[in-house]
Amino acid sequence: MRRRGFGRPVRSHPTTGGVAGIALATVTPPVFFDDRWENVNFAVSSSTDLYAATARDRERIVSSRESRTILIVVDGSAASRRALAYVARIVGRRRGFRLCLIYLLPPLPPRLLESRGTEDPKAEEQLSAQLKVKQRRWISTAEAAARRTLVSAHTMLRKAGITAKAVEARFSHPVGTRDAANEVLDLAQVHKCGTVVVGRDSVSWLRHLLRGDLAEELLRRAKGLTLWVVE
Repeated sequence: MRRRGFGRPVRSHPTTGGVAGIALATVTPPVFFDDRWENVNFAVSSSTDLYAATARDRERIVSSRESRTILIVVDGSAASRRALAYVARIVGRRRGFRLCLIYLLPPLPPRLLESRGTEDPKAEEQLSAQLKVKQRRWISTAEAAARRTLVSAHTMLRKAGITAKAVEARFSHPVGTRDAANEVLDLAQVHKCGTVVVGRDSVSWLRHLLRGDLAEELLRRAKGLTLWVVE
């Protein structure tokens, strides 16, 4: 998806009080000019404070109308659980919030990307069919793991007093290592999420393949939303 007409580059500041380890970045709202999304009703929010210095300030930002739909990246890691716990403390039993839990499926391993070549067309067709079966099996296993993680995250939020209807859970199709941040941002746009929450060092497969961090990629690319990075 092309992103044009966005505001100034993202700026982030660490918090100085309240719950430690939360970094917030807020930028100007986006303007969309892509025909691919012409039938999508995007919510364009006004910008809020650049960052929240205290827990009370953070709660005020979360309570604002444009931040009441929150996307949380989950993967079952300790960092992901800390992010969930933080959102649960902020939202708690308050009404009017919608939480979108997103699990990013890892990309297919290299061994499942292509079959061994052969000059026999019939043998090539058989190898291709076998490869597709293996790919479907791998994706099915990955989806099962994603469902278990999402159910666990959903249960954690329910115990914090958040109603079932306020929580939506889904997983992405396998994404490439360089597309994970864009996938999160695209999902935030589609689901009209004004806030994205991610744990520092979450999404372990991305760290392994890219030797990087999803949170850092989001900080570089995010525009038109509030980003929380939970240490």
